[in-house]
Amino acid sequence: MDQTLHHVILVDETDQPVGTCEKLDAHAKGLRHRAFSIVLIHVLDGEVSTLIQKRHPDKYHTGGLWSNSCCSHPLPGESLSQAAHRRLYEELGIKTDLIYLDQFEYRVAVGQTVTEHELDHVFIGFYDLPDCDFNSNEVVLTKWVEWETLFESVNAHPEQFTPWLKSVMRLVSRDMMKLIA
Repeated sequence: MDQTLHHVILVDETDQPVGTCEKLDAHAKGLRHRAFSIVLIHVLDGEVSTLIQKRHPDKYHTGGLWSNSCCSHPLPGESLSQAAHRRLYEELGIKTDLIYLDQFEYRVAVGQTVTEHELDHVFIGFYDLPDCDFNSNEVVLTKWVEWETLFESVNAHPEQFTPWLKSVMRLVSRDMMKLIA
């Protein structure tokens, strides 16, 4: 698994940049940094499904867990939109329009040595193809799951999912009906 040194953007509680830090170091120290999550949606005959991914087991945290379609960090000097489109293509081989929804902050220990403390910006996109060409160094499996079924699964078996997924889904659910209408 490539653990290439990347820097993340450290931010204050209002998302104003306050510096940068190497990604693994920021997670080891639990420093608040900017991140994003993408949720890809498919609507067919009134059924809403979302593409989820199973993270590669060798990722530095939450490996082997199911998560939203794509998530990562913008690089210093890169806008959120640029970063979201870049990572969506790098991880899943997908190019599609994305709509920015909102942000939320969370802090959670993930394993013995990593603390996620992120100001997570959430994007939604629409994707109609049944499959994608995912990067097997990042992702081991993708699948489409009906939205309500995913909510039930996350609530019944939270240990199978990344800790931020439930918050991402809550935020998307808040705006979903007006987006798919």
